[in-house]
Amino acid sequence: NRMKNKSGDNPDGGLDIAKDVDKIHEYFDILNLLIGQGDDKAPGLDGLLTKVLERHEGDFFNAFNTHISKVKRELEYLKNKADEQEDRMIEDDRIVRLQRSLVW
Repeated sequence: NRMKNKSGDNPDGGLDIAKDVDKIHEYFDILNLLIGQGDDKAPGLDGLLTKVLERHEGDFFNAFNTHISKVKRELEYLKNKADEQEDRMIEDDRIVRLQRSLVW
């Protein structure tokens, strides 16, 4: 995969979306365990959990938007290359037709 190097990290220094999603799922599991222990043990836990979730949600969406922007730029680059290649093929076909007409 061109988007990842051997270590699995994004070569552009960005976040690895798959690893981030796994981390978020891990955090949710931990938080669900904490919530399940009862409100009487940690009365301020709900507010703390909400803040942690909001922060991680924001981090995830920032990483996701960065990743999508990179994918969009790469797709635009590849589309431009494909258009250039198509133009060259059309020009090559035109040259072949002109050469054939000279032979006649």
